[in-house]
Amino acid sequence: MDQLTEMERELTFLRAEAAWLQDQLAKLVKKNEEEEMFQKASEIDQFSKLNREVAHMRAKTRRLQDQIAVLNEENEMKNFIRQIYQDGKPLSEFRRNDLRRLLRYVEGKMEMQRQAAQMSPPNSSPTPNEVQDGIDSGVKVDEQVSE
Repeated sequence: MDQLTEMERELTFLRAEAAWLQDQLAKLVKKNEEEEMFQKASEIDQFSKLNREVAHMRAKTRRLQDQIAVLNEENEMKNFIRQIYQDGKPLSEFRRNDLRRLLRYVEGKMEMQRQAAQMSPPNSSPTPNEVQDGIDSGVKVDEQVSE
């Protein structure tokens, strides 16, 4: 029985390895076919393909650089806010340019909040669950009214 179990495990392992090898072989064949097609193409087509790839990589790099710049700016603004609120640093100790950037950052965040508020549906009357939650909270309405 132990030999049979061991052989089954070995067979399962070999099947998994064979599947992985087939996958790797398929990838190599595909890459080889793409390379052959590239080699068969005219120099103009090869150049065009490489040019498109370079343009794509440049665009992707620009997007990533823009994202990094936004994240850096946001981290810097959070650092200013921390210095003001947690460390108690007076505004007079900041450079005027930094204060302008901080103001633009805060204004931008406020505008984003306004837009989000406009996009969300207006508050309507409370749902039955909200009414029930108010009742269950133990608030005595009669005492509040009489006061």
